[in-house]
Amino acid sequence: MINRAEPARQEVANDAVSLFEHYLPEVWAIVGSNARYRKKVLEAYLHRYDLVVNTLRRNASFSAKATIFDLIWEASNNGEPTRTYLQFMNEKVGSFRSLLQSQHNSAFRQLCLDMVLKHSDTGSEYKNHFSEIAVGEMLSRHQFELVQIEYELTNRRKIDFAFKKESSTFLVEVYNIDFASDLIDSSRGLRDFLETRLEKKLNEKLAGADIAEHTQVALVPVLWGTTSALEPYQSALKEFDQYGIITPFMVFSQYRATDGRYQYMFQTAAEYLDNWRSFRVAK
Repeated sequence: MINRAEPARQEVANDAVSLFEHYLPEVWAIVGSNARYRKKVLEAYLHRYDLVVNTLRRNASFSAKATIFDLIWEASNNGEPTRTYLQFMNEKVGSFRSLLQSQHNSAFRQLCLDMVLKHSDTGSEYKNHFSEIAVGEMLSRHQFELVQIEYELTNRRKIDFAFKKESSTFLVEVYNIDFASDLIDSSRGLRDFLETRLEKKLNEKLAGADIAEHTQVALVPVLWGTTSALEPYQSALKEFDQYGIITPFMVFSQYRATDGRYQYMFQTAAEYLDNWRSFRVAK
């Protein structure tokens, strides 16, 4: 993934800029155009680079994809699915940016910066922030007007977005769930798992908050994991339709066309399963 020979630090930093400009130009246009943010990104990149180099020097393998930096390195190492995934991410960022009014630029820049920077040596939060961008972009394309990113409730807690449509305000919280089918043995097990997680999230976020008239709260659950394993649990997912506050479950789905090219989509779990079944029948 990275050459064992360690070039000069400035050369590594220059390489980082080139990789961002190539694989995530929309993201780099947002975070790289600000000198302070640019410095933070390059410092984090160098720290991650050092970790990888030191791991390789110990003759240990390093194949993590926990950060945006890892994904860029994977893409540059002839990883076609990852290149297509980054292209998809870049398009979502660019689309959302084009739909924003100028007063939201600063908050959106911070959201993109968090997507790039928030990680430890072993874990990452990029999925959380990318999910927020994907949900915000989707709602903006469907004529929801963004009021604020990171909207503060009366209980002093913050919710991901406030949107307006017609005479109503919508407070939107995005909640990421890593779906591990090997840990859930039944549809009932998945329902109980999700119900516990979602109720806890809502209670933590809304406890003590005053919700104004004509204001609706929406929790958008985003499932990550082996989405093709969702089919046995479709009935459990549908049961949550009765909770008016919870939107349909969303997934990032990967498809491979007959010509071998990869494609990514952000869609409801039901849409994904319908497409997946149609593809399987067509084969």
